[in-house]
Amino acid sequence: MGDKSKKSPAPSQGDVSSVAFLRSTDVGGTVSVEVDQSALPNIETLYSRWMSGLDALEFWRAAASGTYRPVKGLWLPQRRAVAFAHAYLAAWDIGVADGQAALVKMPTGTGKSAVIATLACVSPRVKKVLILTPREGLVSQMRFDLSFRFWGKAFGAVYDGDRLREDVDQVEIERIEKAVTSGRIAPARTLEAAQYAKIVDDADAGKDRQILVGTFNALHRVLGLEPPPHRDFQGRNAPEPAASLSSLPGGAERLRTLLRDVDLVLVDEGHYEPAYAWSQAVRALGRPTIIFSATPYRNDYKYFKIDGSFVFNLPWDEAVGQRLIRDVRVEPPLAVTGAPPTNPTREELFVHQFRTTFAALPADKKVIVHAATFRSLAALQAAIHDMLKQPAVLIHDVATKGGNAKLGLDGLSETSIEQLKSLRFEKVRAAVKDDQAKVARIWLHQYKLLEGIDDPSVVEIWLLDSFGSARQLVQQIGRATRLPDLHDAAGQQATVRGSSGRIDRYVGAPTVHEQIDERWQNYLAYERYAASEVEMAFRAETQLLASVKRAAPAVQYIAREFRGGHLLDETPTMAAFILPRRASVHVLEGSPKSVKTETLDELARAFCEAMLLEERFDISEVSPPAGLEGDYADVRMIRYLLWSNSRYLAHHHIPEWRLGVAVIARAGPHIFLLDTEGVPIDRSRLKLLAPPTEDLRRLFPDTKSDAALRTRIVETAAAGLDLGERGLRSLRVRRHAMETGYFDLAEASQVPTSISGIAPHDGGTARRRLSLGTSSVADSSYAFLAVDKWLAWVRLISAAMTADATRPHQYFSRFAREVPPPASGNGKAKSILLDLWGVVDEVASEEADAKGWDESKLKALLDYDTCCEIKDAVDDDGKVIGQAFEFGPYQLSIEYIYRGTTPPRGRYKIEGEKLDQAVTGVEAAENAGVELHEYNREFGRKLPSSLIRIINQQQSFRVIPASGDCVYSTGHFYKPELNPSMLEILEGSAHTKAVLSEKGDTRVKDAAKWNTQTLFGLVFGWLDGSLPKPNEQFGIDLIASQVIICDDSTVETADFYAVDPVARRVMLIHAKASETRNPEAAAGKLQDVTRQAQASLAFAGSAGVGLAKPPGWDNDWSVKLKDAAGKPVVKQSRLLIGPPTIDEAHQALAAALADPSYRKEVVMMTSGLLSSAAAKKAFTRRNTQDLQFLYFLASARTAFDRAGVRYRIICNP
Repeated sequence: MGDKSKKSPAPSQGDVSSVAFLRSTDVGGTVSVEVDQSALPNIETLYSRWMSGLDALEFWRAAASGTYRPVKGLWLPQRRAVAFAHAYLAAWDIGVADGQAALVKMPTGTGKSAVIATLACVSPRVKKVLILTPREGLVSQMRFDLSFRFWGKAFGAVYDGDRLREDVDQVEIERIEKAVTSGRIAPARTLEAAQYAKIVDDADAGKDRQILVGTFNALHRVLGLEPPPHRDFQGRNAPEPAASLSSLPGGAERLRTLLRDVDLVLVDEGHYEPAYAWSQAVRALGRPTIIFSATPYRNDYKYFKIDGSFVFNLPWDEAVGQRLIRDVRVEPPLAVTGAPPTNPTREELFVHQFRTTFAALPADKKVIVHAATFRSLAALQAAIHDMLKQPAVLIHDVATKGGNAKLGLDGLSETSIEQLKSLRFEKVRAAVKDDQAKVARIWLHQYKLLEGIDDPSVVEIWLLDSFGSARQLVQQIGRATRLPDLHDAAGQQATVRGSSGRIDRYVGAPTVHEQIDERWQNYLAYERYAASEVEMAFRAETQLLASVKRAAPAVQYIAREFRGGHLLDETPTMAAFILPRRASVHVLEGSPKSVKTETLDELARAFCEAMLLEERFDISEVSPPAGLEGDYADVRMIRYLLWSNSRYLAHHHIPEWRLGVAVIARAGPHIFLLDTEGVPIDRSRLKLLAPPTEDLRRLFPDTKSDAALRTRIVETAAAGLDLGERGLRSLRVRRHAMETGYFDLAEASQVPTSISGIAPHDGGTARRRLSLGTSSVADSSYAFLAVDKWLAWVRLISAAMTADATRPHQYFSRFAREVPPPASGNGKAKSILLDLWGVVDEVASEEADAKGWDESKLKALLDYDTCCEIKDAVDDDGKVIGQAFEFGPYQLSIEYIYRGTTPPRGRYKIEGEKLDQAVTGVEAAENAGVELHEYNREFGRKLPSSLIRIINQQQSFRVIPASGDCVYSTGHFYKPELNPSMLEILEGSAHTKAVLSEKGDTRVKDAAKWNTQTLFGLVFGWLDGSLPKPNEQFGIDLIASQVIICDDSTVETADFYAVDPVARRVMLIHAKASETRNPEAAAGKLQDVTRQAQASLAFAGSAGVGLAKPPGWDNDWSVKLKDAAGKPVVKQSRLLIGPPTIDEAHQALAAALADPSYRKEVVMMTSGLLSSAAAKKAFTRRNTQDLQFLYFLASARTAFDRAGVRYRIICNP
């Protein structure tokens, strides 16, 4: 190879006879073919044979002598790119390409179509080629380019499907053009249903060369690939294959086999952000692949398996310097004289600012104008007509749909309206063929003119609004850089100008013009870096991690230990990792009793595939330790490195890497998932369901209150099922033991979403957090667990969940009861409440900037989160076609999806593009589809950020279905119910049966019965021994007290105070009696009782005031029995039990009331007012009066519990 290089004279930079010489020069583009030196001789042999086969073609030889831009023939960079492709194919054929794809990087306008056409039509090595493009519009363009348009225009040649014919006249070119457009001949077939059979027929007929052109979408349909199992693809399935596939001879597999046998796959990516599904389809073919991209970036390399070993790069500066394309200048609009219109719209102001600029534009030159919405484009068209007196072409997907044809044209004459209407198009190819459009000098679009137009008369680009990405800007500029005429003085440069409107969502709120300048300068910096550091630029993205590994110290002293570098070990086993005690828990659809090994393996593969759509790299499955494979048979592990750019940099980058692990384990019927950076898979498509709520609740089992290993629930977060504007949406409460207190008045219509506390576990207890909304569990631990210990932990969790003898804690019974989803008809939505606060909290602060969301608009949506009525949506014929509701100014549709699986499943799905537009800034179409976003909606593409999709994923709404007997919340259906636990506030006492009076001043006729017929008498009798000791809880608590004071007077705060320093309890006791022998459960009586008790909160509540010693405490307490013979007086010491003096007793009481470690209880001793048996009857009966009583009871308990005080009512049994 060295001798061959010496024979080549210096001027022959076009010599591509050897790979060695191809790599040795960088004029006409640099070539990187990085393979082992020992493989080069075999590569050279194949390569030389193929190059010799091209030498007979005149267009191929045109640049052989080194002429950079021959008049007729391939330019030097095009020639070198074709030669590079053959060097790559030689490496593939001898097995040293290692499955890698090749990259051809050429600026827009430098002739990648010539490279593609040469490879497809005349390559000696490539006989069957598949060319893939992102959009259908490019398919037709490519098909015509390959037969007559490119060959005829550039070289006076045509490709007729059998061979390339050079030096043909224009008549013959036009004949071939008509034959191709009419379908009489097909030099290239399109990958669409109508041509499937013809493609197979061509192959069966032994056609020497087959050229297939299609979209990635079309390839997916043929291959029948499922979408990636990523969470962003929730609800998306493989597209339905065309019926014609099954009717092919040999069926669909015949065409698939043909595609898997192509010699080369060419991916014309343009400036599109690559979709993972593109590579999914290409990888399914397993054929050599070349990616054409003007602006490749990280995901190109990851998705298409490009490691920088095979790269052709034509630098921007070289292309401009050699006059292949125009130079580009970013300039503001020229100075304008004259005042703008009065109160101009932003579109009118834009046109005014560009008046002088347009006047200076040569008469034979054109300008492309970009705006972000169709409404802006329509307003621009009208303003240009009015102010510049120019008819402007407008291209948009909805330009002619319905009222859009005349949108923005009000006030113009009928003649003008008709003229401008005729210049509105939905397809670029229709516009370029229209005679009126051909002479128009201003072309307006949203995204359509990023491609599909190769008009060299376009020399200026104007932007009213910015593009969403720098790639789109570069692609747009490419429409103005084509330079066919080197002698056109007015066409030697392209100019880009932007408006003065500011872009608030970017740091510093730059103007559109300022952002264009910054983006373009950054692009040029990238181009110059790639040109000067060829080896680094295209390998750094893929080799950065390897560089980090090489640079990392082998051993370091970290965290008080000498530690070896993990990154230096390429194959660590599971023994190298430790894990937190947390996981999400799932069961498989159909509820099998165990999980197959194949299912674990499938889930591991799904994780690896889904991770490719994240910023995750170096993804690798981790093996069990050698010899212990059986011990780890129930677990799969994947390790990866997460990449991110520092969030603290506005315009620069610094890579941040973080180790992540994903673990999939089985235990019993359960599958446990842990991903330290968030589970990336679509659980529903992989048939992973949340376990039954009852099973999850067993993780906080019912235990006896005095058990050594008892359950203690400390914190609860709940979601309200009330859809009213004043209803509680969510609530979080923490206290020492939730089960001993009340949660909320409305707990019967609330759903616990997370529970935290102490739960029995493995012979001890664990600090546990259970998320019922995400079916995940975490046991707190300061130390992480080895993988085998973590596996043992999930087995214990599974065993606890499947223990049929274990009952969930009674605390759960207070809340709404889960019910099965209603069948399809009954599940139809009647009312909905969108709960956006949870979504805002999650994404606004951290993710909105990265997503490009407008946080201020996102927050504005929160004003609309009230209950919405759902109505039937009907078509023009009055037929019901779905359901919809108004969410503020946005109309959303809703659908109930019921699946009769085991267990049955029911979910709701909402849709509304305009709601997404409100926060993302991406225009929703006026009627149908969103232009350019055809490729975003394309099967297999990870969709752009969507508020609607997040709402659907999280099911962030509550719905009342048509059945009306339940409420849907957080993915489940619940039935609000009152719970018997609310009656715990009532303590029936047999001692109250004989009581006639509160303290005896009325209704007591026998002084000897004062102790049994009065509430005060019971208290004094229990304590002085004149009555038997009580066996009911209140009496037991009372006599256990060490300080009891009678406070009864005309200004008392309670009738009795009782302090128990051992139990750390203070009771404020009130007494109230009636002579009713068989009291009912009435709200009025309960209200009287509670009103008196609530006054005690001033002293017992968490914000209680100090209790001063009342003046009457120094005297005995007494009462006159007015209805007894002789009206005797009962006199008792106010200090029933306690220290020697009342002052010391007061001090002990005051200290206890002020001590937060004391439990405060307000006790209402009643007789003849309420009955616990009547209350139970009311709970069962529930008529109007009963419900009033029950809800007032719950309200009273809630009020006291919110103050941190226990409320007890001692009543008739």
